[in-house]
Amino acid sequence: MPETALREGDLAIDFSLESVDGKSKVTLSTFRGKRPVILVFGSYT
Repeated sequence: MPETALREGDLAIDFSLESVDGKSKVTLSTFRGKRPVILVFGSYT
């Protein structure tokens, strides 16, 4: 397995996304150790 492969238990790479209302940014690392985070990719239209 390449050294760059993810393994169970590895921390997710930190990233920031704009909030739905566009007024702020949300950063993944601010939730570390506080609550589970679920990422959903798709369209609800």
